[in-house]
Amino acid sequence: VVADAFANVTIRLLGSDGFLQLAKDAAARDLTMAATNSALSIPLAGVLPLDRIAGTHERIEFGRPAGRALVSLP
Repeated sequence: VVADAFANVTIRLLGSDGFLQLAKDAAARDLTMAATNSALSIPLAGVLPLDRIAGTHERIEFGRPAGRALVSLP
């Protein structure tokens, strides 16, 4: 059932080495502007301490949180 959810997904990973510095700078400006304007959002399920990372990983693995888990470092 889980595999069916990803049947039509394509993932392409790009390294930044193949891009001109001008393009990297433009991407950084665009992302910063989008974040500043609240156009980017990541729903958080919660903020958890580092000592609970194993349980956090299990929650994510089994799809329990309704968002991403943010782990705080001491």
